[in-house]
Amino acid sequence: MDNFKVNHENNVKDVRSVKSSISKVANDLADNTLELRNEIKTVVNNAKQENENLQSTVIDLQCRSMKNNLVFTGLTETEGENTEEVIRDFIQQFLHVTHRIEFGNIPRFGYGAKPGRRGRPRPIVARFLYYKDLARSLSNTYRLKGKPFGVNQQCPDIIEQAHKSLYQIMKQKREEGHTVKLVRDILYVDGEMYNDHISEIEPTDSLTSQMRTPDHH
Repeated sequence: MDNFKVNHENNVKDVRSVKSSISKVANDLADNTLELRNEIKTVVNNAKQENENLQSTVIDLQCRSMKNNLVFTGLTETEGENTEEVIRDFIQQFLHVTHRIEFGNIPRFGYGAKPGRRGRPRPIVARFLYYKDLARSLSNTYRLKGKPFGVNQQCPDIIEQAHKSLYQIMKQKREEGHTVKLVRDILYVDGEMYNDHISEIEPTDSLTSQMRTPDHH
């Protein structure tokens, strides 16, 4: 009987020891799991930040490369056209800028009605060698009011999305008597930044598609 009692007590001690070991292993495993989760979270956050920085850099480079570009819409496309002459004639006739402007490439791009087909023609992007000529032309676009043409400074797709979502706010603020100005994707109201809108917009296309260049003809 005494031996049975001793054996029983020893078994109880062994069970308690095993339970204690299991509990310690479980606690260690929980600590390791939490530490691993924190490490993964840190890695993911760092990767996300690096991706955002990369995207911001790409967009900034795109903006710089497009700084001297104007996009002209509504100009009928004809077979064998000289797009430089088309733009020169348009600027002189409709924007009343008569001095000779120096251009780089002036291709059509994107989608639209090609020569001989009905529909809205493809836009033309013109690269101005001198920014002052671009600014002069752009400042005279008020003369196009009521006409089927458009002239806008070229910008990356993601910023164009921001512009579209900000136009209504700009209109409202102007009607309220505020002074508004749109610089890239940032809206300024009475000299104060309204919001950094690009951070709220998820790009619908990959960076590769955003970096597409016009088709040359």
